[in-house]
Order: sequence, then structure tokens, then C-alpha cells
Amino acid sequence: MSNVRVISQFFNFSPKRFDVLKKKIEEMFPKAHHSRLIDVCRTRWIARIDGLDMFIEVLPAIIKCFELMINNDEKSWNHDSVRDANSYFFATRSFQFLVTLVVVSRCLERLRSDIEHSHGAWYSEAVVLAASVGVYEHKPRTIGKQPNRNNCPSESINEYYKKVITIPFLDHLSSQIQLRFSNKNIAVYNGFFAMPTNGLNVAEWRSNFLLFSNEYEDELPEPRYIMTKLNMWEDYWRSFKNSLPTTLTKLLPLIDRITFPNIFTLIQILATIPVTTCTCERSISVIRRLKTYLRNTMSQNRFNSLALMHVHQDISIDVNEVIDCFARKNPRRMKLMKLNCKSWTEGDNGMTTVPI
Repeated sequence: MSNVRVISQFFNFSPKRFDVLKKKIEEMFPKAHHSRLIDVCRTRWIARIDGLDMFIEVLPAIIKCFELMINNDEKSWNHDSVRDANSYFFATRSFQFLVTLVVVSRCLERLRSDIEHSHGAWYSEAVVLAASVGVYEHKPRTIGKQPNRNNCPSESINEYYKKVITIPFLDHLSSQIQLRFSNKNIAVYNGFFAMPTNGLNVAEWRSNFLLFSNEYEDELPEPRYIMTKLNMWEDYWRSFKNSLPTTLTKLLPLIDRITFPNIFTLIQILATIPVTTCTCERSISVIRRLKTYLRNTMSQNRFNSLALMHVHQDISIDVNEVIDCFARKNPRRMKLMKLNCKSWTEGDNGMTTVPI
């Protein structure tokens, strides 16, 4: 996966290399759906599937681009491009890389219970892909002791890659799915049974909602009265005259905090639980706006503070208070001027301001 990511960035981050790949794709695959590589996202599996499928589809064109850069007949490529192209060329022509590429792309689409049949089909596809770029099936030799790589005994090349790649990857994928959809994570969905539009129409909505409330029982102001409040909650919405709220943001302002303190707290928690990775990706997306990629000569504290200010632009900041704080923490001889003050004077406890 990391090789596919760095190769995608190798072409996409350079207009010159991107243009060469685009021309090769149009020349060799005129019916291709994309003319550029899709970066395999770290957090979204759907984006990984699209990126891997596109990479497999245009792999021969990628190999041709690497050969063009390595030969460098017209001396139009710099040393870094030739060096990286040479490294990626040998990486993509590894038979183990091609087998892994096909297995990963197919496993992300659907898990198969029949591992023997599935691996056989995937391996045959990998052999065809390898033949299209001039690579023939092989495996590392098996020796008595090998601590630095997989050394599984096997009767055939097919069986070797099944033990080394397919089965471990399927086990890892299954464990990650179980982790993402654990009982605690699934219990969060039970919180939506308190929604007046659809949840209250289910006969067992109370028991389902209690599964959610049990996860956050320590946060409830009155956990002993949760069942009583749920009965009152249903009666309240049954007699509600206006249109029922359809989202959590519309439901929260309509909840009486005094009458339903437990339910208000639970709905508040449900509305703030992150359901995607957008929370952490927001900070990543603003990094290049604040500083160069290497982030050199900037301390981490200052960088984090600038990122928070950029992300949360709705929070107003008192400039005068910032200057006061800076003057107290960093006393110096230089006089600092405020926007609404005439000058700074030396006081008993450091720098003080003289208002206009």
C-alpha cells in the first residue's frame, strides 16, 4: 500500500511527470476511465479501492514512464527524478509486489469465506498482470533459518503467497473490521431510537436506547430515573402538535433540560460523537496554508496554536489581551504599542498600559 501511495504522489506532485504519465495512459489505454493516479487514502477504504483499481489498470503505462525517465535520452530529467524512477521501477517489477497489489485490491472489495478458491483466482490475476509488464512468477528460496523475511515451507509458488500474503492480510482485515464495529461502537447507533420521527415507532425502542445510555451512565445527572423519563419522553412526542424534528441538531433545542436532563445529555453526546475522520483531517488540510511541508524553524506549540486559530475562526480573539499576555511572559526593553493605548510604561509588576 505504501508503494502505491508514494508512486501516486511521485506523478501527481510534479506537473512534468504527471503530463508524461497522462500521455502514456492516453496512448496505451485510450478507454481508461482516469488519466491520473488516485492516491490511496489512509482513512477511507472506498478511496483505497478506487486508487488500487486505477493503479492496476494503468500499471504498464507506469512502467513505461519509469523506463523513459531512467534512460533519460534527451537529458530532460534531473538526478532526483531518475533516482526515484529507478527505485520505483524495480519495486513495481517485483512479483511479490504484484501479488500483494491484486490480493489487497480484491480483499478490500469483499471478504471471501472460500480462501482456496479466492486465492487461486487472485493469484491467476496476479500472474497475468505480471506477464503484462515482463515479470514471471517466482518466490524467494526456502532455507533453514531466515529471520529477516517470510520463510514459510510450501509445495508451490501459489501456496507460498497464500500463506505469506493472502491469509495474514485477511486475518488483519477481519480484526480491523471487528475493531471498527465492536459492540461499543454499534451501541452508539441505538441512541437514534430516541428520535421522534422513526425511533419511537419501534416497539423495543426503550431497551435499544438503554443500551446506548448504559455506555454513558457516568455522564448522566439522574441515571436512576432514566426509565421514567423515557416513558414521559414518548408521551411528550405523541402529543406534540408541530412537525417532528428529523435531525439531532433540530431535536436538541426542543428538549426541556429540566424535564429531561438524562435524555438531553445523551442526545448531546450522540450529536458530538465523531462518525468520520474529518475531525483529525481538518488539521491536516490546513497545514500547508500555515507552514511549509517540512515545518522547519517553527516550534510545535506555535504551529498547533496557529492551526487551532485557523480551524476555529468563529472564536473571537481579544488582541489587547494577547499583547498583555505576551508582555507579561516576555518582558523586554522594547515598548509595545496597543491599538487603543497611547504607550506602555514600566510598572511595579512589569509592563502596564496607559489608556488614551
